[in-house]
Amino acid sequence: WFNGDWTNDAGDHGGANLNILLDGAPVTGDILYGAGDVGAAAISISSLSAEKGDAGLAGRYWASEPKGFEFGEGAQGPVFQTTPGDDHGIYMINSEPDGSFVSTNVNYTGNDLTPIVEWLAGDGASFQGNEGNLDDGMVQLRGLIDITSAGWHDFKSSSDDGSVIRVGNQVVVNNDGGHGAPGPAPDGSAFFTKAGLYPIEVNWFNGDWTNDAGDHGGANINLTMDGEALEGLLYHSLEEGITLPSLVKAEPVPLPTILLESFETSTTESLEENVRAWAGDRTTYGVADLSADDSLVGVTDGNQALEVNFDTLSGWAQDFQILLSPEASALLQEKWSEDAPHRWWLLYDITFGSGGGNWANNPVWVGDASYGDQVEVNGAWDTPVTAYIEIDSVRNGNDLLPDEQGQIAIGFGFNGDLSEESQLWVDNIRLLDTYAAGYEPVETLLDGLEGPDFDLITESGFALYDYARQEADDPRVTQGDGAAWIEVDGSGWTTAAVIELSQSDALNEVLATVEVADRVHYTLSYDFIVIPDANTAVSWFQTIPSVTGSRLSPNWAGEMVQRTTSINLGSVEWGSPAPNINLVTQGGFDGYVDVFVDNIRLFNAKGNRVAGPEPMDPPALTGVQSSGGQIEIEFASVSGGSYSILVSEDLASGAWS
Repeated sequence: WFNGDWTNDAGDHGGANLNILLDGAPVTGDILYGAGDVGAAAISISSLSAEKGDAGLAGRYWASEPKGFEFGEGAQGPVFQTTPGDDHGIYMINSEPDGSFVSTNVNYTGNDLTPIVEWLAGDGASFQGNEGNLDDGMVQLRGLIDITSAGWHDFKSSSDDGSVIRVGNQVVVNNDGGHGAPGPAPDGSAFFTKAGLYPIEVNWFNGDWTNDAGDHGGANINLTMDGEALEGLLYHSLEEGITLPSLVKAEPVPLPTILLESFETSTTESLEENVRAWAGDRTTYGVADLSADDSLVGVTDGNQALEVNFDTLSGWAQDFQILLSPEASALLQEKWSEDAPHRWWLLYDITFGSGGGNWANNPVWVGDASYGDQVEVNGAWDTPVTAYIEIDSVRNGNDLLPDEQGQIAIGFGFNGDLSEESQLWVDNIRLLDTYAAGYEPVETLLDGLEGPDFDLITESGFALYDYARQEADDPRVTQGDGAAWIEVDGSGWTTAAVIELSQSDALNEVLATVEVADRVHYTLSYDFIVIPDANTAVSWFQTIPSVTGSRLSPNWAGEMVQRTTSINLGSVEWGSPAPNINLVTQGGFDGYVDVFVDNIRLFNAKGNRVAGPEPMDPPALTGVQSSGGQIEIEFASVSGGSYSILVSEDLASGAWS
């Protein structure tokens, strides 16, 4: 609640009142409770269970040879976190266990070589499965804990190695990582507004970190509440199997992609059919093969990639074109023409080897129907970069047409200051579908840039004005009656203005609450148009959104041509608050160039839930054949159906299903 004195008259003051009713009556103090110190996890009563099962938690056990588990980043890193590199325990816990048991009291002591049945002590008689030791070992316990009184409760998980405790769907103790007991963070607290049965989950692991086969450390965990053992407070859940969301999240389901070219069946000789020199003469081509060099980071999918050799990569040139197969070209042409905003993105992986320089960029063209937008790879040597090219943003209004052989060419240009011989690799050209089945898109206007004051754009290197629409079809304005007008009066690299995304509540909420894997459904866009002064001749001009993680820098499309810059939030590593975008301009001109920016917006392809089609039975296969390392599956599809192919075995092993 707040009160503001809105009047300009110092003697004129309004009321300042607050009155909250519950079922029409005042709220009395005897039903109000403190929320506890901010150091305690607040446990919601929505997680309460009405019934309990048999005594003890349901336990599961995994074993491996010494150092067989891949633990976290660093020598003794965590395993139960959701950040990449620290999440290896996720995959183990979501796999089939080696054994199961009942845990009546979470207090177990031993060392790396202690057999699991001996380690479980009194609970060992309940063990079923393959008996091993704890070198390496992992245990998960799930069920219910009886909280006999509301209020604050202190938990302690003294463990060797790491443990993470969750109660009522909240992490209460995070004592993860390789360490001796009690560990760096064994203590945690929770506040319960009501007594009752709450879900509890215990994850523990032991790793044999030493290099000496005869040197073995402890393997133990002792979990207490308010300094007392948990015996008599732990129960099975009567609900199905997993009683609460796992502490560790399952792998995100990747969005559908359509593979256009992987170079898996290419040879140096066959490259002549689908890779050709364009306007440049500084490159030769070959096939990078992991079987010949398993250290090739440029091979991002499968075993092969296109390898391009530069005698020098200095200056700008249109170097080569990759010709897609007629089948891939037809797919790309179909998606190019589809009327679905922000849906389709062309992706490919590109890796630059250093060559005695500081920077290199990659302008790319799709057939004859796109603008040559530039993929930023400055300084990312020997590191694969995924280019995200939104089809909506690069279309120049023309149809995408194949050549007489039914093929569409993707043109690769390069610009850089590499004075020595160098290499680059291109792999895994694919289409990404950002739409989600069962949802309809929603677009949110972040700033319509209607003057006189702007919410999200500020002046920087050049003057910034409020522009008002002059006529109904004024190309400077794409929505509403106004736009931001930047008067560029210098041709060098300059931050002309700043889009202050950090001030957008809607965007920051998405970045703070939406899982990283789901951000690929979101597209941040703004429109711009470049109009030179009547007396200014321009040979070239760029507007570049400069911010960490942005890959695309659209070029000037020509006088009076509207363009859209789009950034897929799945392609950038942004936190909340969002970083600001520096609108950098540069070009070849002497005079003035006007840039008009409008309609900063956020598109959510996974917006509102809509009724979907009824689930269908799996289709009957009408044919399966394999040839040349590829498997072709034929089945009768149904309009409106969505299909997935799941590979459950390693195809290279010869056993597949």
